[in-house]
Parts: sequence; C-alpha cells; structure tokens
Amino acid sequence: MFGMSWHLREEIMILRLMLYRVECLHSDSICSHNDNVMSKIVELEKELAAYEDQMSA
Repeated sequence: MFGMSWHLREEIMILRLMLYRVECLHSDSICSHNDNVMSKIVELEKELAAYEDQMSA
C-alpha cells in the first residue's frame, strides 16, 4: 500500500529534478525533452492522485 505511493512520489521528484537541471542549460534542443518530462510528471501525478483516492475509499 505505502510502497506504491512512495514509488510514484520518488519518480515525480526525480523527474522534477531532471527538468530543473535541463532548464539550467541554455539550448534550444532541450525543449522537446522538457515537454516529455512535463508530460510524464503530469501522468504520474494523476496516477498518484487516483491511487491515493482508491486507498482512502
């Protein structure tokens, strides 16, 4: 139960750190990478919210 929530939170944190590091670089070639990372973060946040809703029911 707790492991899934922890895993999703950790993955979101890692992706946010990756995004932060990428944004510190000044290159136009990283824009598509940012979109991919942001999409994955949104996807994981939705998955985490659904999981937490399911656990509280």
